[in-house]
Amino acid sequence: MSGGHDTHMASGDVADGPDGDHDTDDVAEEDNNGGGQPGGQDDNDTDSDLLREQEDGEMAEEEGAWQDGVQDDGGGEGGWLWDDMDDDDDDSEEDDGYEEDGHPVLVATTVEVPDGFRGANDIEAQFPHDTDNLTKELTLGIIGRTINPQHVTDLIQQGADPDVIPRLRRKGFGCHGLGYRLLGLAIDNKSGYTVNTVQAGDYDDDWRVALPQWSSDEQQSAIITALLDGGPFTALFDDGAGPNAAADENGETPLHLAIASGNQTAFDILITRHDIDLHAPGPRMLMLPRPLRQPPSEYLQLLMSMYERLIQRDPTLATEERSGCNLVHAAAEVAGGGAIPRNALGETPLHYAAAWGSLKVAGYFCSNLPADRIDTQNNHGDTPIAIAATQLDRYTQDLQDLDTPEAIREMIRAEIDKYQRIIHSLLRAGGDISSIPTATERGRRGRQLVLTEYAGVLNELPTAVMAAVNAALVPHRSLAAVLTPWLAVGPQEAPIFGWRIASYLFDMDTAQDAVSEAIGVRHTDMARRVCAAAEHFVHSAVYKASSNREVVGGTRHEQQSDKRVKVTVPQLQCFVVGGVGGCKMELREVVQRAILDEAAKWGLVGDIDNGFSKDVSAVEWGAVGWVDKGRDGRETFRSLRMT
Repeated sequence: MSGGHDTHMASGDVADGPDGDHDTDDVAEEDNNGGGQPGGQDDNDTDSDLLREQEDGEMAEEEGAWQDGVQDDGGGEGGWLWDDMDDDDDDSEEDDGYEEDGHPVLVATTVEVPDGFRGANDIEAQFPHDTDNLTKELTLGIIGRTINPQHVTDLIQQGADPDVIPRLRRKGFGCHGLGYRLLGLAIDNKSGYTVNTVQAGDYDDDWRVALPQWSSDEQQSAIITALLDGGPFTALFDDGAGPNAAADENGETPLHLAIASGNQTAFDILITRHDIDLHAPGPRMLMLPRPLRQPPSEYLQLLMSMYERLIQRDPTLATEERSGCNLVHAAAEVAGGGAIPRNALGETPLHYAAAWGSLKVAGYFCSNLPADRIDTQNNHGDTPIAIAATQLDRYTQDLQDLDTPEAIREMIRAEIDKYQRIIHSLLRAGGDISSIPTATERGRRGRQLVLTEYAGVLNELPTAVMAAVNAALVPHRSLAAVLTPWLAVGPQEAPIFGWRIASYLFDMDTAQDAVSEAIGVRHTDMARRVCAAAEHFVHSAVYKASSNREVVGGTRHEQQSDKRVKVTVPQLQCFVVGGVGGCKMELREVVQRAILDEAAKWGLVGDIDNGFSKDVSAVEWGAVGWVDKGRDGRETFRSLRMT
């Protein structure tokens, strides 16, 4: 059996590395499917970096060896399920205080077991020595949902122990089980099993278990209340009492489980108790569950309402720190500038987002941080893009490994897609590819993977630029179209006058900001050139062009001698290279040249979809500008300062 079991939440301290299954939409603190440290790992490794092993300051070259860095979790969603684990403790002959024989679970109703889960019929419960039959009956009734509230009360009054901690394991195999309090087992999983809350031990890997549901919320409420009122609650894993005692071996309380399960009934019962401790030992209370797949939208809405109630009751939950990490760091493990917090290892939340595969958090920071914060180095010199590259290489190598079990290849592909998208965000924000070290084979592979993604980013840019420009011109075009029919001029002159009148009402500052935001690339020479070109085009289209036809170009018919011929009209040529009388260029030509120059820096020219029959001629960027014609007719060259 793996050394630690997969759970839906992180340990109370932020773990040193990702487990690989992390995605959520909200900036809130996320759980860790790995349950903290991986099996067999000492918890004192908190001084290790997110991605570094302590071996001469270099990352180990052995594939899958992530001891102090990007860790496996001993069988969790992001750990490597096929890694060799030290199972000596599981095979020990020492008495662990539990009976050797297990008791099978009978269920009241059949439940549709989701892919990747096992049903309650597949597991058995293991009890501490000297557990009486009444307690066993109570436990098996709770797990299988075969007991009613009155029976729970009667059994407890007759001496059944509601504080017993049975261990769940694979039926008939005699392996080590995983312990849960009855109160935690009584809480229905309302997430559609997109979040895992219960597992059973197995020799090879811990099983996710889909327990049956109570017949109604009222029945569940009565069962939970009976358990809360029925015993002294002296917990095995926590010195606390009542509802604040740990519900499982990871230190999570029943309230944690109610939140992760999306169980409003259990949450309402627990949150209204006068003795509930929102700062109980264990994980933080604002723990965003890490789903196995996309949860239902109603589940996410319910989570947010629960977090709002928690903060209303105790606002200090939002600022709580543990092990030098605050809520923003922990949110980046999942799933929000100038100065952003760094922990003792020099890691920012963007480092965490890049390491843990938190697509939404990475996107937020990439869109809002200044340039000097995108490539912040941690204490080992790792930038966020270098960390993301290492993660992408990790999953890519395992996908290519013929020994990788087919059962988890789909998960690996999903992780690859997530890290590719994070790298896209970092590259668009100006992430420095040269910060990815190439001293090791892993580093070289990682950089090459990032370069492949960068070619994709560059190829997407022309479409993004034209979309941004058209969006910025929509208000102007719309107003001009409304005005034109009302102008008392001829049909040829009306569009010109309408276009010019609309320009007096155009908000150029807002349009320029919107263009840069929509294009989405920042902080590089190429990004500055492309954004400057797009903004100049919008300005020229509104204030210099005579109509929308001049802006978009296209085709038109002209009378030439004694016949009408169809001629091609170029897009607005508002760029000039080389001063007055120089070569005129369209926006798309300037953008394509900037892309080709950037691609040449990284050897990617052959990967660029040019969009032209031949490459746009090279330019000296300091010589790119426009020609301004004064009222006296004199022309003056103005540089766009694109150097």
